[in-house]
Amino acid sequence: MPGQKGVVNLGKMVPVVGAIIGGSIDIVITKTVAKRTKETLQQMVFLDNGRVIIDN
Repeated sequence: MPGQKGVVNLGKMVPVVGAIIGGSIDIVITKTVAKRTKETLQQMVFLDNGRVIIDN
């Protein structure tokens, strides 16, 4: 059957492409969450002679 080998090779590439796209999305989301968490904690937590003070 002509073209069958191309279809098989394309089928093998789908998981690789999916992993690349999924990994890229994970990186963007993780960096965004980390940045916002860092900003929030820097506003909330102050160190006072070794004690942690949380500003509400």
